[in-house]
Amino acid sequence: SYDADFSGTRTMTATIVDSVLYEGEDSITLSGLSGNDSSTDFDLSYSTDNDDYIFSWSGASGGGTVTVQLQGSGQTVCTGTGSSGECTSEIQLSSGDIVYATRNSRTSNEVEID
Repeated sequence: SYDADFSGTRTMTATIVDSVLYEGEDSITLSGLSGNDSSTDFDLSYSTDNDDYIFSWSGASGGGTVTVQLQGSGQTVCTGTGSSGECTSEIQLSSGDIVYATRNSRTSNEVEID
């Protein structure tokens, strides 16, 4: 059984080595949580104010910082606290960028920038 606890994709590689008979390697791509996945742990949305992107979340219970991240690079977009809250993007975002938020081991839905 496999339950994703991340957004986006990850690559898993297995290497088998038998020094006498066989050596091989294979990789697969694992899909994480997506915006349509009901198993996300809390909700993320965004709005715009002039050129600023404001990210809002709700249901992010537990302690720690909420970190909004850019899918692929994992670059931090902005951070905040609280089970419900918001933060303003600290980096330049472009149409088509996909972001998600994490808090401890919990992950939000993904949102695509229009």
